Amino acid sequence: VATTPQSGPVPEAGNDTTQYVLMGLGVLLLLLVIVLSTVKRSLQSLVNDRHGIETPERPARPYVRFRIWVSNNKKLVAIIGLFLICWLTKLGWDGLLGIGVHQGYAPEQPIRFSHKLHAGENQISCVYCHNSVGKSKHATIPAATVCMNCHMAINQGPTYGKTEIAKIYTAVGWDPDKRSYSKTPVPIKWIRVHSLPDLAYFNHSQHVTVGKIECKQCHGPIDSMEVVKQYAPLTMGWCIDCHRQTEVDFKENKYYEEMHKQFLADPKYKKGDKFTIGKLGGLECSKCHY
Repeated sequence: VATTPQSGPVPEAGNDTTQYVLMGLGVLLLLLVIVLSTVKRSLQSLVNDRHGIETPERPARPYVRFRIWVSNNKKLVAIIGLFLICWLTKLGWDGLLGIGVHQGYAPEQPIRFSHKLHAGENQISCVYCHNSVGKSKHATIPAATVCMNCHMAINQGPTYGKTEIAKIYTAVGWDPDKRSYSKTPVPIKWIRVHSLPDLAYFNHSQHVTVGKIECKQCHGPIDSMEVVKQYAPLTMGWCIDCHRQTEVDFKENKYYEEMHKQFLADPKYKKGDKFTIGKLGGLECSKCHY
């Protein structure tokens, strides 16, 4: 009976069927090999019996040999088991401690800003761009207008040419041809690198202005980084260790002068004791968690 041909693409037939057939043949061949191997052993055993040849015993299977070895070496197995438990516990503990720690995190930013070029080769001070670091809790992201202090005249870089600097012009609405802010600004969507949990309080001005801590101490060799990464773990233990070890420079900082006198007058003071941040209450929970 003639049928009217259907329109549309003709589906490819036989692909799935061929795979199933091949899989089935593979299983059948595997079973055949097992059966033939069993028959061979049985025939060999009959031939050996007829000619009076002793049939060698079949070696025990691996798991049977392992079970026998375990039963004969119980003390050694116990020591190995204890070692494995301790090792797995250590791995689990380290894994839990690593939750929320992003050391080495280096996201790709919308503008390829090289700290190596600016802070390293050109020796631009960190405070020039992060100008609130000495008087505010936050270091803040530099405004694109700060970039324009230089890049209004410099429109081409040594690595990326005009491509990345053009993104700064777009951010501030600068027209390099007309040399005016005549375009609509488009904010830069920077990706945050360093982030502390909300339960922790950290004040940049306290550390930079009062404590006179250099940026490199926490942020690492920032002047050699092409792409900024999180240098330190920024964990509570890391901060506490710093407070325990860092001595306060009371001679060059009158902020701590009175505190140092109280420290020396304390009956618990012993000659040679270090005047550290920890001795000033830097280990109290309420200093960072309140």
